[in-house]
Amino acid sequence: MNNNDIMRALCEALQISDDEVVEVFALAGQSVTIKQAIDLRITSENGKPSRGSEARLGQFLDGLIIARRGPRDPSKPAVQPKHLSHNEVIKKLRIAWNLKELELLELLAAGGQVLSKQELGALFRKPGNKHYRTCSDEVLSGFIAGLAARIEAS
Repeated sequence: MNNNDIMRALCEALQISDDEVVEVFALAGQSVTIKQAIDLRITSENGKPSRGSEARLGQFLDGLIIARRGPRDPSKPAVQPKHLSHNEVIKKLRIAWNLKELELLELLAAGGQVLSKQELGALFRKPGNKHYRTCSDEVLSGFIAGLAARIEAS
């Protein structure tokens, strides 16, 4: 999944309109027009994500965290990863929804991805750790699908 696919899947799963996408970016301190919000969810003709979409996806996820949990403590500056991996996307979504380990496992199972506690823990380790596991497209898709099912049920 490229960043545009992730944006599109999240907007569909969370039932977020283009206007709401603009509002989420505003919460993260970013000015985005509706056209730019639409462009972030479109993959270019060559299948590559649009330029800067990784940074934009990170800003969108930060805005979701602020929308769901409130503003960050100003004394603790946010640390942006240099590369927004699938692992980082799941971490940010976990923070936004304040999900515990069992809730994560349930969401993944609802999305068709059954993981053990050890496999889940490996997704949240630092990349240099010997037990680190890269989050696959399937696991991220399953997580987003499980999140969508949870939101629909609410």
